[in-house]
Amino acid sequence: MDLGAMAGSIDILTRSFAGLRTEGATVVLNPSLPARQRRLRFRMQHRGQRLQVSVDDNTVTVTADPCATDPHVRLRIGAHEATLAAGTRRRFRREADTWHPEETH
Repeated sequence: MDLGAMAGSIDILTRSFAGLRTEGATVVLNPSLPARQRRLRFRMQHRGQRLQVSVDDNTVTVTADPCATDPHVRLRIGAHEATLAAGTRRRFRREADTWHPEETH
């Protein structure tokens, strides 16, 4: 497989299936996994902050690596927007086609 095909595959997974896009300083996720895709995990970097994203049918989890470059990332999933501090994790659960943030501990 050549590099262009691999990049295209990654683009389809992140933009189409995870619904990944950025709006200024905000990372936006609007996942819609196809029927045969049970889970999607990937790493990305946004404004110097490394993020780990995990998506399944009903849950989205975003973890920010400890990093001093940009200690906070704005994150939006559905109608909910949250700040993700370096070294923390945010989880959202889908209920009746609406994403809801879970309490963080």
